Amino acid sequence: MEGKCASCHNPHASDQKSLLKKEKVCLVCHTDLAAPGKEMKLHPPFESGDCETCHGPHGSRNSHMLVNTQKEVCTGCHNMMETFAKTAVHTPVSEGACSGCHNPHFSPNDKLLRDTGFRLCFTCHEGKRFKYGIVHKPVHEGRCDLCHTPHGSDHPGNLVKVEGDLCKTCHSFSSTVFKNNLLADAHQGKKCTICHDPHSVPKTSRKLLKPNAHGPYKAGECGACHVSATSLQRTDESEKLCFGCHEDRPLEFHQENKHHALKIEKKCLNCHSPHLGYTKNNLVNPLHTLCFRCHDASIMGNEFKHPPAEQDCITCHKPHSSGNVMLLQDETIPLCQNCHSVLGKHVHPMAGNYKDPVTGRMLTCASCHDPHSSDFEKLTRGERTRELCARCHKSGEHEL
Repeated sequence: MEGKCASCHNPHASDQKSLLKKEKVCLVCHTDLAAPGKEMKLHPPFESGDCETCHGPHGSRNSHMLVNTQKEVCTGCHNMMETFAKTAVHTPVSEGACSGCHNPHFSPNDKLLRDTGFRLCFTCHEGKRFKYGIVHKPVHEGRCDLCHTPHGSDHPGNLVKVEGDLCKTCHSFSSTVFKNNLLADAHQGKKCTICHDPHSVPKTSRKLLKPNAHGPYKAGECGACHVSATSLQRTDESEKLCFGCHEDRPLEFHQENKHHALKIEKKCLNCHSPHLGYTKNNLVNPLHTLCFRCHDASIMGNEFKHPPAEQDCITCHKPHSSGNVMLLQDETIPLCQNCHSVLGKHVHPMAGNYKDPVTGRMLTCASCHDPHSSDFEKLTRGERTRELCARCHKSGEHEL
């Protein structure tokens, strides 16, 4: 603001309120908004020249000299209270960034949208672009709005309906989908997206089936596991059935200590889907979620996390069997040294005859460091480093 009041006001008299020099005086400077064109749809305050509905002409604490935050300015006219109460609110809406999708002045598109169809959505959702060869028809046509609501929804993913009901809008679950009633019954109540990608899949896939498919299922060879292609009865118990194909790695499954999931009912199916999964190994959940279905998640409840424990449990643990009682990929010390190099003329003694005074077992990295999480930056065990060290080093002298 340069203090040039006469840029907008006549100092003595005017036909306009507030002694403004002319109607729509803002456009004298904001020439990029002066001639929107006949094909443009105009925002009513802009069309009537009431710029002060949204902008403070003299000064503001808000960007673009708005009279309030963008969220408050927009909801001053557009009642969004019902939308804000939804369980799933589109991020631009919840953050009050309406202008991310809408042009506040004019646009050639309905609802003053900045672009149309998928081009607008892909401004943010770049990861969902046609990354594969076969594309779901609504996505191909740029009709994201057929499945998603742009403002808010009571359903995850801003879906316009519950997932199953939404799919039935276009897809009839009749004999054309499941030619056998037994299969139709088995799929009732299941989420379609467990097996199908709602956006796109590689050209090698069929019917939008996710690429992480079990080999026989992907090839349509249901009889490899089932008595017939139209039966849910398996040809054998799950473990024997799985080892019929997965017998190339016997040591992976038959070491001394077996994963508990292989000892209880369902066995392989506790972790793996026989049809489609979340990963290339057909896991029934993303790996981190899957492990904590059984294992106490509180081990990750402290402030500082060990990165592998936070992302990928199998960096340290074998998922099937191991010679180690904790199903570790290797003994503790060499396992830790795969990532953590300990070099120096003098090294803290471990292994051999050195015992952990707390557990009585051999002293290892895990004697001092928690492999999952800790309230201390170096993942140390105990309240303070001094107390941790004093568990072994009772006096001031030691052999280091």
